[in-house]
Amino acid sequence: MSRRGADHGQVTLTIRDNARGFSDERLARPFMPLDTTRAQGMGLGLVITRRLLQRQGGDISVGNHARGGAEITVRIPSAEPSQ
Repeated sequence: MSRRGADHGQVTLTIRDNARGFSDERLARPFMPLDTTRAQGMGLGLVITRRLLQRQGGDISVGNHARGGAEITVRIPSAEPSQ
């Protein structure tokens, strides 16, 4: 499920699933470079995503939803209206 809305000049996109969510160990360091749980992963996806978003004035956060499952929230600045 996803949710989108503008708030204080930002657009927020929240993505949730209903799987088991993140373990406490994974939540302690979600943006650690080269840290992966995948056999063929490099552990750079969230790191690069976060850096790109921050350079544009946005951010990303990860956590577990209160009703279970993972939750990732992306915040990006909304576009200025053209004049």
